[in-house]
Amino acid sequence: MERLLNQNEKGKLQDTFKTHPLFLTCYKVFTPRMARLDKGFLVTPIDVFCESARLLDFLLSQTEINQHQVDSLWNLLFIDIMKWGTNVTDHNKRMITGTVFQVVRATLTQYYDSYYSDTICELLKHTVERELNGCDEKEQEKFLQQLMNQSPELCDWINSYDEAEEWLSDQITDTLEVKSRTTAKRTGTSKQKKKVGEKKLDDKPKTLIYYKHGNNGVLTKQRERVDIVFRLWNEWGWIDDQTTPDDFDAFFKGEPRHCNITWKANSTILTILLQELIKQPYIERPTGCAAKSLVEQQFKKTANSDKSRLDEDSEVKIRLTLLVLDIKNPLPERHGRTGNEEINIQEAALREIFAGQLRSKKGI
Repeated sequence: MERLLNQNEKGKLQDTFKTHPLFLTCYKVFTPRMARLDKGFLVTPIDVFCESARLLDFLLSQTEINQHQVDSLWNLLFIDIMKWGTNVTDHNKRMITGTVFQVVRATLTQYYDSYYSDTICELLKHTVERELNGCDEKEQEKFLQQLMNQSPELCDWINSYDEAEEWLSDQITDTLEVKSRTTAKRTGTSKQKKKVGEKKLDDKPKTLIYYKHGNNGVLTKQRERVDIVFRLWNEWGWIDDQTTPDDFDAFFKGEPRHCNITWKANSTILTILLQELIKQPYIERPTGCAAKSLVEQQFKKTANSDKSRLDEDSEVKIRLTLLVLDIKNPLPERHGRTGNEEINIQEAALREIFAGQLRSKKGI
């Protein structure tokens, strides 16, 4: 938002989003701060809401982000706010940007996916603490307490956001435009969401993008690894023995389809397993997809990422799965009857060859 919204635009947005949890949060935490802005700077909670939605959607679209990029996002918002008026002081910019970043962090802290609730929130925290160093501590404590009071509503909303078919920031843009779009794309992101309520009944669930086409040698190794994981999950009783190798293989092709994989273990194992898989460099995060939506749409389970419910054996098996799928890791070999070497796919052999990595990477 490179300009300050006019009163008509603000009225439209407030009428549309007046009950939205993110707007209510911005309203409740920023309204008291308005009196602390320099006189004549007419920024309202709806302006903060728009910027918070934009920052939140951008962060949710990222599979990798570092501290430098988060710091740059702070600076970019600082620059945008400069264009909102001629009397924009550093005090005003710092207060507005700080509010946006803290609202987004408070929202992501509630999110089930640990990449966002842990990793990205830690990056946001580092930026905020550095930039707001020296600010009124009592005012900050009061502000953070008000944010904490909004946690239940934010938690419910952000953890159902996967099911929405349009970015919140795109909904805001649509509200401001006379011409309504039937689909929306957020500029600069790879994710897409359709209009809320327009999801087709025949939409197929996403699958993981694992196979790399164009290099037959790599593709052969990847297919071999998927076959090993298929056997392991069968052996562990994680999937139904009626699941076919072809259906299982399809789950790693990246093409939307129902893979007919019946998950038999608890949903905590499945949720955390998929969260960890999506983080791996050899897995491309599916467009518009997260672990929660995979659990619910592909496996018809209720996602649960409570790590306290994950026992040590299941944690090791998740790690083993991740290590097997990484073709950079060697596999155990044994000599066949003809003297040719073949892969030893027994769990004990796999654990033995990955023993050091399993120990050093414990703690999912």
